[in-house]
Amino acid sequence: MKHFLTHFIQRVNTTPDQPVLTDWKGTTNYTYATLTQQMTRIDALLTSLDVHEGDRVALCGRNSSNWGVAFLTLMASRRVAVSILPDFTPEGVRDLVNHSEAKLLFSGDVVWKNLTAGDTTPEMLLQAMPALRAIVGLTEFQPLALRNEADAALFVPFSLPEGSAVETGWWQIGDLNELCLINYTSGTTSSPKGVMLTYGNLSANVEQVFGLVDNVAGESIVSILPMAHMYGLCVEFLGVVPLGVHIHFISKTPTPTILAAAFAEIHPVALVCVPLVLEKIFRQKVLPIVKKPVMRCLMLIPGISQLLGKKIRNTIIAGMGGRVRYIVIGGAALNQEVETWMHRVKIPYIVGYGMTECGPLIAVSRVGTFDRFSCGRQVPGMELRIDSEDPQRIDGEILTRGTNVMLGYYKNEEATRATFTEDGWLRTGDLGVLNKRGDLFIRGRSKNMILGASGQNIYPEELEDKVNSIPGVVESVVLEREGHLIALIYADPIYRRRLGAEKLEALIQKRLKQINHELPMYSQIKTFEFVAEEFAKTPKRSIKRYLYK
Repeated sequence: MKHFLTHFIQRVNTTPDQPVLTDWKGTTNYTYATLTQQMTRIDALLTSLDVHEGDRVALCGRNSSNWGVAFLTLMASRRVAVSILPDFTPEGVRDLVNHSEAKLLFSGDVVWKNLTAGDTTPEMLLQAMPALRAIVGLTEFQPLALRNEADAALFVPFSLPEGSAVETGWWQIGDLNELCLINYTSGTTSSPKGVMLTYGNLSANVEQVFGLVDNVAGESIVSILPMAHMYGLCVEFLGVVPLGVHIHFISKTPTPTILAAAFAEIHPVALVCVPLVLEKIFRQKVLPIVKKPVMRCLMLIPGISQLLGKKIRNTIIAGMGGRVRYIVIGGAALNQEVETWMHRVKIPYIVGYGMTECGPLIAVSRVGTFDRFSCGRQVPGMELRIDSEDPQRIDGEILTRGTNVMLGYYKNEEATRATFTEDGWLRTGDLGVLNKRGDLFIRGRSKNMILGASGQNIYPEELEDKVNSIPGVVESVVLEREGHLIALIYADPIYRRRLGAEKLEALIQKRLKQINHELPMYSQIKTFEFVAEEFAKTPKRSIKRYLYK
């Protein structure tokens, strides 16, 4: 296994003048040469700000070329990156910066606007995050807040460099077992879980991506998943930059209209997404047509069914720009009805399985080599085991170990110990079976995590804790319906009779609005419903979530 930066350097030297990072509808555009030049300048700036090898540097901003430049600079200089989703509340960002003991924060424009909302000044932010030496903007690498005002002289205009000089001599290709990234899987909880990943973890994932894709230098992709999430960082960025792929970043929320325009202009060769994207396409454009009685009959006729399938496939691919050769789907289970039709009309797709703690890949296979409804097979360097008496027939917890597995959780030894078995296997918290060929089938998610539309992790227990604090609410279950979060609520019968149904409903609506104000957009609860009886429970009094849809 090679260090992933070694692959990157080889590409830089091979095609220095080739475009690699571009902000769609923006002005920032890097070639491999100007990218490395900009990295050299940022490394010098960080050193001048007394941020050195081993120090933690937080990154919080929407996807952009400069986010990628900053991240690669940290990797090449052996500083430790701390990736934080830009959707977190200002309080959440501050908490994670403090928990990670970051010495510097790179902030995107939207994040900075949220951090300084109201009467909050840069000085107040530095007081709230005492370990920070500075906050630097990702737009132009400009100073936003400085602990020492004299440091302002260190900043020079960071206009894009010119020329094709390659500057990688200062890059440090260190020990693969060295910590390089802390990725937080949750926000403002009493014990934030920062996954500690090494250069070896990332390098193994990069080489596993190499084995999945067949991209060639000069081809384009559109990055829509947040790079602060390991799925997007690995599959849309680190795994394709060394291949010569030109990445176009969409900094705005990737609505269907924005995606359609980007695909039509960029003509990507691949799409990396969460299931919701494909499910929306099929539910809106395919299923209403193929479920018509006439179409059902025609799809049963050999020859005609193939022609119709080809037309459906071409229409879908055309809507993605016309050049897509494969679609990578991960983060959650793909709806079986949708996958059945994708398979039937021969959409070239890959379904994978992973988790942040594995950076993220655990199982995935190339297009056409895995069983339908499965997540493929274990990736090279990883092992899978089902904690079951009969792993092929009886569900059990999915256990894994190998090159991708994290060091542990940052400053959380208790959580780290609970995540590993005594003999060193990582507990995924998910249930599944393995067939004879080694294909993994997910049967349930005991962790209950919900995946947001852009790949954000949503933990319903955290939301339920807030809902349960509303007067009159005994217990609740938060679930997803058609892309929105819904709260099922069992109310105290006595409280409901005393207050009255209408007043209780108004009270809960008001409190939910207050709760949503404290939450990121992707984890806000759209509405709620009352249930007539207490939720069904296990002998341990855990709610049987699978009974509620």
